[in-house]
Formats: sequence, structure tokens, C-alpha cells
Amino acid sequence: MTYSYTQISQYLSCPRRYKHRYLDGWKETDTRAAMIFGRVFELAIAAYFQQEDAAAVLYREWAAHRESRLYYSQRDSWDRMLRLEFSCSSALPRTIGFALGNLAAICRSNS
Repeated sequence: MTYSYTQISQYLSCPRRYKHRYLDGWKETDTRAAMIFGRVFELAIAAYFQQEDAAAVLYREWAAHRESRLYYSQRDSWDRMLRLEFSCSSALPRTIGFALGNLAAICRSNS
């Protein structure tokens, strides 16, 4: 079994939370639209790297939350976030390239 930093950190901070999440399979329900938006965008990035249609994944996953009772920040709404997602997904290859370039530069400077 492979452990992530997050799993180890969760265990060290609260073994019971670790047990519920990783051993019992409990899922936290998040009502913050921004958090769900981020998870949906991560799925779109994963789809992009698997050479799938990232925009289709993005829309399908975000559409699943249209009727959910989510907490939006002041100016956000489901529709506004969808428009933002699609504007981001059209720039996805450039965004990923930029992020990977920055990560490589950080790694080089730390070695």
C-alpha cells in the first residue's frame, strides 16, 4: 500500500479521522462551490492527460452539482463558474505547461 503525505498528516493529526476516511471509506460532504469547482477542474486535467475530452468531463462533472445546495462566494453562481471553467479549459494546455514549467524551475533551484 502506498501512503500520501495527506494520509500520513491526517493520521498524525487525528487517527480517528484517518480511520473514518481511509479505512471506513467515509466521504466528507462539502457545500462550498469553490471546493467542488476545484475538484471538477482536477478531473478535467486528469482527462486531458488521459487524452480524453477535458471540456466534456468538466461540463458533465459540474452539471452534476447544478441542483445541489452549494455555498457560493459573493459574486459566484453555478452559471458564472461554468463560464469560468470553459474559459479555463480552452487554455488548459497553456495553463498546464506553465504550471509544469514553474514546478521544474522550483525543483532545479532546490537541488
